[in-house]
Amino acid sequence: MQLRDVFYGAAVAVGMALPSAVMADDFLTCLNELDADIGVPACEQALNEDLTTAERAEVFLALGLHERKSGNLDAALGHFDEASDLSVINSKAMTEIGLVHYIRGDQDAAISAFSEALAVEPDSVRALNNRAVARASVGRYTAAVEDLNLALTIDANDADLWNNRANVNCELGAVDQAYRDRIQALYAGRFTAAAAQSGLRKSGYYDGPSDGIWGPDSEDALLEWTKGGCPNAPKTRLN
Repeated sequence: MQLRDVFYGAAVAVGMALPSAVMADDFLTCLNELDADIGVPACEQALNEDLTTAERAEVFLALGLHERKSGNLDAALGHFDEASDLSVINSKAMTEIGLVHYIRGDQDAAISAFSEALAVEPDSVRALNNRAVARASVGRYTAAVEDLNLALTIDANDADLWNNRANVNCELGAVDQAYRDRIQALYAGRFTAAAAQSGLRKSGYYDGPSDGIWGPDSEDALLEWTKGGCPNAPKTRLN
């Protein structure tokens, strides 16, 4: 017998009101459904139910995610604000607010929101990465590297962090560091050796086969490409 069955049996015995299965379904569908056409109505219905403050914050956060992915940025921002207002500690909401501002091109507001998220959760790799991307987008490369340095002390297996830092270091002209970061991005799986070789061929720095066998010729080509300013580099990614 499962714990849920024990609870329901006890509830019936003492005359407790049982939670509506529909209520539970709406809440869970809201949080877990990827399709906005299904998720948004479920979230809206869940808000009519008897939820805790923390659960309401989760619903508003989920609504915001659905709206952002659908391109409805005004609605997304409103929902993220509501989620943040309901929870004293809600770095996720502030990170999402930062993403909306970034997408809109308001990098100062994005950086401010990511900073608020980090004030609550200083070891949030996601907020650190995203603030670094926002800072780099307005030419604040040194500050971006500092964010990525810290993020990599927390998660050295994140391939996007290595590639993002390689891109920033390339902008700074830190050739050796950019080269080493790109190698780490390769080892961590941000791209395959064959893809790297193909990209280097297209950029005119490599004339060998794109066979995925990473040897001295590939490394030399990568170094020369880095010295050339990393043209057509693997894209910097938000998280």
